[in-house]
Amino acid sequence: MRRILLLFAVLAVSLAACGGNDDTASGPGSSPDEQGGLTISMATTDFGAALVDQEGKLLYMFVPDQQENGTPTCYDDCAEAWPALEGEPDAGEGVDEGLLGTVERTDGAQQATYNDLPLYYFLG
Repeated sequence: MRRILLLFAVLAVSLAACGGNDDTASGPGSSPDEQGGLTISMATTDFGAALVDQEGKLLYMFVPDQQENGTPTCYDDCAEAWPALEGEPDAGEGVDEGLLGTVERTDGAQQATYNDLPLYYFLG
C-alpha cells in the first residue's frame, strides 16, 4: 500500500511541476552512457518528493501508461514534448532498487521504469 501511495505522490508531484522543469540537456538521442550512467534518485522539490535523474532533472509518469499496465503510450508528437528516459537505471538516494526496471518501446529501445511505470522527461 505504501508503494502505491508513493507512486501516486510522485505522479501528482511530477504533473504539478510540469511548468517549472527545463530539461533541454537530455532528451531523445541522449543515452545514459553519454551522460555517465543513469541513476534515479528521490529529491525534495517545492511540491514534495519527486524522482530525478543523475543531473537532478525531474522525471514524470503518465496516467495513460498506468491504464495500459505499464506499456509506454507516448510516441510521435507526445514524445517530442515528453521524451522517454532510455536505459537501464541504477538506484540512487531514496529509491528502492526493486522498483526500478525497463520496458521495451515499439522502436526496440529500453525505457526506464519505476514501479512498473515508464519514466519521461518534459521538454517545455
